[in-house]
Amino acid sequence: MLLETFAAAQIALYVNAGVIEGRGPAQAQLGAGRQAQADAFTYDLRSGRLLLAGHVTITGAGDGATLHAAAVVCTPNGTLYALVTQPQPLRERLDARTLQALDSAAPADAFAFPNLTETPWMVATSAEVVPETLVTLRHATFLYPTRGATVPSYVYVFSSNAYYANNTLPYASFDQPWPYRGGAHALETLHLRYDQSAGASLGFDHRLVFGNRAYALLSAAPLTQSNRNASLTLYQRMSPSLYQTFSATGYRQGELLRTPRQAGAFFNYSLTAALRSSYLQLALNQSYDSLVADGVPNHPSGAQLAWYGYDRALGRSNFHYRLHGTLGYGHDAFGLGAQVDPATATNAWTKGAGLSLSSPVYTLPLHVQLSAYAERDLAWYSTGPGRGAIGDDLVLTAARRIARRVSAVASYQLVETSNPALLERTSALGLTYDGPAGTQFALSLQHADDVNVVRIPYQAALDLRLRISRYGILELQRSYYFNYGGQTWSPRFTISLLP
Repeated sequence: MLLETFAAAQIALYVNAGVIEGRGPAQAQLGAGRQAQADAFTYDLRSGRLLLAGHVTITGAGDGATLHAAAVVCTPNGTLYALVTQPQPLRERLDARTLQALDSAAPADAFAFPNLTETPWMVATSAEVVPETLVTLRHATFLYPTRGATVPSYVYVFSSNAYYANNTLPYASFDQPWPYRGGAHALETLHLRYDQSAGASLGFDHRLVFGNRAYALLSAAPLTQSNRNASLTLYQRMSPSLYQTFSATGYRQGELLRTPRQAGAFFNYSLTAALRSSYLQLALNQSYDSLVADGVPNHPSGAQLAWYGYDRALGRSNFHYRLHGTLGYGHDAFGLGAQVDPATATNAWTKGAGLSLSSPVYTLPLHVQLSAYAERDLAWYSTGPGRGAIGDDLVLTAARRIARRVSAVASYQLVETSNPALLERTSALGLTYDGPAGTQFALSLQHADDVNVVRIPYQAALDLRLRISRYGILELQRSYYFNYGGQTWSPRFTISLLP
């Protein structure tokens, strides 16, 4: 039996329990054109169990079948149970087509209501359910975080498919989504956003999801400002070992219906094939740095075929290594820059190989957990003789739980290449306190010691996460740059009010 839509004097959504409950005169449209009336109902969004209670009447679409009962339960596998009181109380298992009693094999707890001790997140007057995916609440009124706020419709996604949670919107300090329309494979969401540099704006994203085989993501933000960005991402799993992705991003500056002052776009396509203990990936990219008539016509492109091995044990030790190799081609009419030697070359083939090595976690005195990671990359260019470049990356990490709620992580990273001017060294220390009621406080210190000062030499960050309500999280972050370039404090505020 497939639940399509139902209505009641009040329908409540219980997020933690994953249940919607209707009270007052309730109507439900069931599969095969059947309709039901009852005094109350509950529907488990995750399992699909429906319970109709109090003066239940179910009528058929055209076969004339009618059922009167005190309670009716439809289980996730389509089995019907009815509790009848006339001529005597009976628990019956029903034929789903004819609604006739088959036997009295109903379990003792078949008609139990779910235990709902929490306050509902929102209430509505009608709902439409796509089984195992989402529920659309009509004329929905929030009880959290702002009691009384009403929207024409609200879509709550309870699908286990992680693709429904994806979007390609750019970062914002505050982003409150309003999913207002959804179906078996689609979800449309309007976003109220705030960024400290651009102010308040609106955003939009559209998602198409086809199981775990394919999805499409489209987003645009900000809609209400002159600097607009749009993004499209497509993903398809063609077989268990082969998938492809395509992404396109674009931006424009200027009034919407006028010629933009600036505009650009970037396209990327990749095809990935899983092999035994490795995978092969083909990547193609095309950039359009300027799409306006008086802009610089710079349109670099590139292609790369890469092989990546999985982690493998190094002999009988607990160390693991990983290999990879690449073959690529790049074109840029204005010069490929630091990618090749000489930097003025406009076309170049590149070959590369790399080896990474990771250590096990060692326990040192004072319960310090120590691990290390190292990687070396070699590259050869068709524009110059011999070896093109060497790249080394070394990371050391030490972690310790100081107390039950307090932990510390220290790290040191060294990045060097054949060009001594690109040497980078980074030291970092992080302290985290996990407080009661979902409160978390984090302090981080970082020192960047680069040959050429590009990054901020010293910075400290404070991050505080507070659960301000049952469904709301407030995050406050401030970074201090120790007067680098005249910068001191750089605050960032993030508020999340999702269930």
